[in-house]
Amino acid sequence: MRRRPTVVIHGSMAEREVMKPIHHHGGSCKGDGKKGPSSWPIYTLVSTAAVACYLNGLNGDFVHDDIPAVTLNKDVTGQNPIGHVFKNDFWGTPMAEISSHKSYRPLTTLTFRFNYWCFGLQPFWFHATNVLLHALVSVLFTRVALRIAGMKPPFATVAGLLFAVHPIHTEAVTGIVGRADVLACVFFLLALLAYHGNSSEECLVQRSIFFGGLSMMSKETGITVFLLNLGLDTYKNYHSIKRFV
Repeated sequence: MRRRPTVVIHGSMAEREVMKPIHHHGGSCKGDGKKGPSSWPIYTLVSTAAVACYLNGLNGDFVHDDIPAVTLNKDVTGQNPIGHVFKNDFWGTPMAEISSHKSYRPLTTLTFRFNYWCFGLQPFWFHATNVLLHALVSVLFTRVALRIAGMKPPFATVAGLLFAVHPIHTEAVTGIVGRADVLACVFFLLALLAYHGNSSEECLVQRSIFFGGLSMMSKETGITVFLLNLGLDTYKNYHSIKRFV
């Protein structure tokens, strides 16, 4: 009589889960190609709300810090060679001078210079650029809510709308010099999304460092994105870390 083959199952369910083959993304910087439901209606709603909140500020003038940082800044008005943008502080003073504020934000200054090159010292376009950047930040925040926080679309939409219309952003968006905060936030969120994307680990780190560097060149506080990435990594891998401590 032929004996039936014996099937031996080793370990617990958790151990069998570990034995499943792991599919690596490989060396490519491309994502995994999977597409979920379209998020564009959500992004459109959030960006529209972000713009609508600040339409009444588009006709504002240059005030307070806008004057030394923009209208009197030779790096903005083109009186200095463009290379000086990377040698001077945010207010146009050489970084090497003792009187320098030491606020190094060349990328923000370059956007002011671009505004001036296109439209001269017309404050409307400086304000309009700030508002559009705020809309972009609001969309990126909503994407973070969807992709990293894992919120369901209705809750991510509410989070994005609350972010877009919250009055805490008023000074940064309506004050022209506040662009440093808004622009830094754009690259901050891009660095966050890049690090927690679907590409290979090497590409994730490279992209995150690149966007993090741009955030720092917009405003010094951009460096905190690296701390946030470290904190999120620690949180997500806490149980693995705890096993080895």
